[in-house]
Amino acid sequence: MKQKCIVFLPVYNGSRYIKETIDSVINQDYKNLELVITDDKSTDKSITILEKYVSQYPGKITLIKNEHNLGVGSTLYNSYKKYYSNAGYFAMIGHDDVWEPGFLSSQILALNNDNAIVSFSEVNYINGAGKAINNDNLFFHKKLDKMTQQQLFQQLISRNFLCAPSSVVNLNLCDPEELIEFWGYNNDTLQDYEMWLNLSLKGKFIYNNKTSISYRIHESNLSDESKNILISKLEYYATLQRVFFSEGFWGFLKDCNDKYYFIDKVIDNLKINLAYSNPCKLLLFNLCSNLLNRGYEDNLIKDTYYFLYMDCGVIMKCLKEGRDLPSKISIVQCGEIKEKRIVKCLEKSSNIYYEVGVEKIKHYSMCIAQIDSMEFLINNENFFRNLVNNQVIIVGNKESLHEAKDKFSTLFLDEKTDEDRIVKTIFSYMEDNTHIYRNGFFDMITAYHVPDLKTNIAKIQLNEETVRRIEYIEYLPQNVTYITGEELLVIANENGTENLFENNHIINEELILKSEMKFDIRMRILINNKLYTCHDVTNSVEGLVLNYKPISYFSNSTRSNQFTSFNVSDILAQYYELVGSYNNLINSTFYRWYNKIWKILCKFKMEKAALKCLKLCKKIYGKLFIG
Repeated sequence: MKQKCIVFLPVYNGSRYIKETIDSVINQDYKNLELVITDDKSTDKSITILEKYVSQYPGKITLIKNEHNLGVGSTLYNSYKKYYSNAGYFAMIGHDDVWEPGFLSSQILALNNDNAIVSFSEVNYINGAGKAINNDNLFFHKKLDKMTQQQLFQQLISRNFLCAPSSVVNLNLCDPEELIEFWGYNNDTLQDYEMWLNLSLKGKFIYNNKTSISYRIHESNLSDESKNILISKLEYYATLQRVFFSEGFWGFLKDCNDKYYFIDKVIDNLKINLAYSNPCKLLLFNLCSNLLNRGYEDNLIKDTYYFLYMDCGVIMKCLKEGRDLPSKISIVQCGEIKEKRIVKCLEKSSNIYYEVGVEKIKHYSMCIAQIDSMEFLINNENFFRNLVNNQVIIVGNKESLHEAKDKFSTLFLDEKTDEDRIVKTIFSYMEDNTHIYRNGFFDMITAYHVPDLKTNIAKIQLNEETVRRIEYIEYLPQNVTYITGEELLVIANENGTENLFENNHIINEELILKSEMKFDIRMRILINNKLYTCHDVTNSVEGLVLNYKPISYFSNSTRSNQFTSFNVSDILAQYYELVGSYNNLINSTFYRWYNKIWKILCKFKMEKAALKCLKLCKKIYGKLFIG
């Protein structure tokens, strides 16, 4: 007697096509089948249609009604988990797809003849009206006949090119209970992908060209890859994480004829999708670590392993075993360096790309400058950006560097530093204090609350006795505000009393500015030509307080024009870096999307729209990830 084949049909608002789909299953010439339909809380007339079919075919059709909308992944998972027993085969079909009458019998015959675990048919593509359309780049079943199991697994790492509704799975060649784990719990966009990866490690996949299905492509198609991109990225990472660290994968690898070729291809194909799903960098890192722990000493594994270390900023780790860095560190000499020994040391290092001239500065460069040149160099836009990002090495003697530490927060290199420690000191500093390479692993959405970064209170750490001029700089030309010595300045002491200070009035070392205008985290304040930036944010009884400290001396008379030429998005990134309380924000998906949108809008001179976009993004971010 022929073994039973269970067919799983998830339905959600499928009333337009569901009759044609069910008829194509019921009319199969393979009669020992059971159709398990699960309605996923449809809001159209689907449930009425389904109930009529159940009454018409008692014992042939089973209907499950989900109490909540679970999605196609969970629906299939739950259906299989409940009804897989006492079956020799199972198949899946979408609520808008159509099988040929001999589909099941042809597929099951092909499975038994080739002793295969899964058989895939030919796919014909139709639109919503049922008319044939061309879409030859979606599924590639014809490749299966030319692939070994190793090649199939390798290719599936790159993408899923298999059509679930065109498949039949042979439960005689796998443990049906084990298959429950292969589905991928709660996978909505990749509901069948994890199963194909796991089954490809178990047995043979074949292409059967003697039958076909009509696969419908339309606006509400469940397989529309433009939907749920964020979910898809997360599911791709989670799926591969489970597969790579399963007993099935390591058992398969152990039995491979050419283990290292297989590993190298898997790593290469996984790298292809790193740009699509950034968390896969962490997955690839863990995979390489596990391979090395198990004794697989392959050059590609090691190279990938150390490259990923550097990608997340762990530079010193990359130098172990006498290895060079996967990519050289860019260091730009700005102005003359008096101690030539330091220059020669950096020039001869195989891990440093050494250039001279401020025009060579890039956002990923470390700058090196003599302390005597700082007053001049700080007027250069790119140098100043790198200084704010802690990407400057200042060279000088002990006395001059001691004074500079009050102005700058960056790396100081004594002219007498031991030559053997120069490069190591720079690299160690870069690990702990810069984000030049730190863009790799930990970029998933953070759940930290991000408050509004505006306040009307600013506390300033002054080292001035006389306030001659105050200038607020926000990096938006239309919002630059000037306060000259001819105007009165309102300063509120900590006890709350307000005083009017005119030009040349002696003030204390610390003052609190209160104003009707809003101080923003990106705003800088010039007092007597000294630049003050926000170094910390604190809470007080009156609300948020921005704490300002001086950063350096400016002598350029055109400084305000130079400030406003900064890219606003870059300035935002710099200041979120400066404030430790909000460092988590710049590593979030929310901030990166805002950054992209901001640049596009600024390109078309739509700064006001960009600001509105920021507010909207904050609201969305708060509702989705904070609650």
